[in-house]
Amino acid sequence: FLNQYDTRKSLRDHIATYLAVILEYARRTGQIGTNPARRLGLKRAKRLKPIRTITVEQLLTLVNKAREMNLPHVAIGALLHFDLGQRQGDVLRLQKPRDYRDGIFRFKQSKTDQIVTIRPFLKETREALDALPADQMMLVSMNKTAVNPATYVRDFRIVANACGYHDLWEMELRHSCVIYCERAGLTPGEIATRTGHGLASVIMILENYRYRDEVVAHQGAIKLEDYRNKTLSK
Repeated sequence: FLNQYDTRKSLRDHIATYLAVILEYARRTGQIGTNPARRLGLKRAKRLKPIRTITVEQLLTLVNKAREMNLPHVAIGALLHFDLGQRQGDVLRLQKPRDYRDGIFRFKQSKTDQIVTIRPFLKETREALDALPADQMMLVSMNKTAVNPATYVRDFRIVANACGYHDLWEMELRHSCVIYCERAGLTPGEIATRTGHGLASVIMILENYRYRDEVVAHQGAIKLEDYRNKTLSK
């Protein structure tokens, strides 16, 4: 059974793991005598190092690849996830001009039930939005129908793989927005208000990524040097 998935080693690993859990339950409840899925000795798939956050340059590589592959909904979706930091469901529901006009987003976040006003900070996002025709969903397929979550996730995965961004998911573009906001000097409260994350989630994302961030480290060095110079001048 598992040999059928020999060319898809990561999938085979997951199947083997679940199979072992299910059959172990069967063994413990007396339905089978032994668990044949334990200690299979499989050569595990080599795990690619995941990308946890991406830069604006990597984002634009993703966007350009999506356009090249004729998947415009992935291009605009990636820009909106990174720029606005919103949940996938909220991004997929955005419509022009209902939610975006005169260069400003104004819509209700699904989880917080709060009206937010957001101005995109990326020039590329504003240009992409201005190029969209009025009175339509922002993410539409080539036949001009709304994009459902399953289609978006599938097509995003195709584009990310084509860019070599293995294990990068659209959720991590939202995380990247949090990091980018902090680099720009926004407080955790301001970041939470923009992205719809809970304050605890913002802190968790910053704890996971911030202290290994060379940009933040460089900013800290500059602040320390400025502080020392001010102290010496007194």
